[in-house]
Amino acid sequence: MPCLRRISERHQVTIPPSLLEAAGIPEGALVSIEAEPGRIILEPRAVSGHDLGEEDWKAMDMLVREHMASGRYTEYPDARSAKKHLKRLRK
Repeated sequence: MPCLRRISERHQVTIPPSLLEAAGIPEGALVSIEAEPGRIILEPRAVSGHDLGEEDWKAMDMLVREHMASGRYTEYPDARSAKKHLKRLRK
């Protein structure tokens, strides 16, 4: 069920709940984003509780909210890279 959406000035796209539901992606899920010629692919990803602790999750959530508000973002290939970046930011 394709639908047409406009990309905002901040490079954002709203995904309709019906598409997320059809793909089995719940609200708040972590997704990896990849680009292929002519398409962008979102896939749900799970991060193990062993990868990030409660304080890490809280700090990461705050960082993501700050970056989203300012129009910035950081791409991490895995949880270990995200945690390493978070530790550098906390110093």
